[in-house]
Amino acid sequence: MKKQALIVVHDAGGTEMLHNWAKARDDYQFSYVAEGPARTILQKFSVSSEDVYEREHLNGNLDRYSTIFTATSWGSNLERTAVRNARAKNVQVITFLDHWYDYRPRFLEGSELILPDEVWVTDQAALDLLAESVPEVKETKVIGNPYLGSARTFFEQAEPISADPNGLRILYVTEPKSRASEAKCGNPKAWFGYDEFDALKYFFSQLRQRSAATAVAAIRIRPHPAEEADKYTQYGDFGDEIPVTISRGNSLFDDCLWADWLVGCESMALVVGIVAGKRVFSCIPKNGRACALPHQEIEVF
Repeated sequence: MKKQALIVVHDAGGTEMLHNWAKARDDYQFSYVAEGPARTILQKFSVSSEDVYEREHLNGNLDRYSTIFTATSWGSNLERTAVRNARAKNVQVITFLDHWYDYRPRFLEGSELILPDEVWVTDQAALDLLAESVPEVKETKVIGNPYLGSARTFFEQAEPISADPNGLRILYVTEPKSRASEAKCGNPKAWFGYDEFDALKYFFSQLRQRSAATAVAAIRIRPHPAEEADKYTQYGDFGDEIPVTISRGNSLFDDCLWADWLVGCESMALVVGIVAGKRVFSCIPKNGRACALPHQEIEVF
């Protein structure tokens, strides 16, 4: 008989990682508590709505599960609530970390440190960062990132897209930096030193400096899953030089397949670009905090 387990997720990256991990497990029957971008992503994965609960499910229902698995969030306390409630019920709770920066704030509720029984990470770099920033965590495990494994399989099997004779196709991936900074310190720019609009303007300014030496055929802006589709439509004009469009309805994998270059700040999408074999750049304004991704393949734009 399969064990009953609950997955609690809010942000996109953690949802992708946890769902891809869960797909490979036949020893559990999974249910979900999901908010924010996670709900849309679970719909994309055809998870039945009957298996996806509201936050209220965390109150009084956790002792039916053998284990609670959570991601972490910036702008939501959903996962921290799940961890706190699971520990109070003596239900095992394991948290996945899908990224490589700001680990300690992910476990803080005000000044209270809310820790699960175990933390699972993607690689040794993440494990080292966790040990440095949250030394109170004693039980850890390196599990890789099943989402990136799915990406690798996709790109190995996909038919390549022919090059554009007019130049490079650039995919720019956004991140809602202002929302994360606002959640952390009440200021849309204070935590990172810039917001998503500063970053996009800086990208265009840097691209203009490159334009004499780099022929660009098209730019596609891909909003983060937590952002509205029309958030960046005012940036869809690069004069008559280069057509700029907003990605609508494409998967990240499809957009990466289309692109020659990926540009962003420190999004997980840049790591997907590396897996896709693309040239990948971090483009952060001069006053911004440096890219926290540890991957040597990422160049400075």
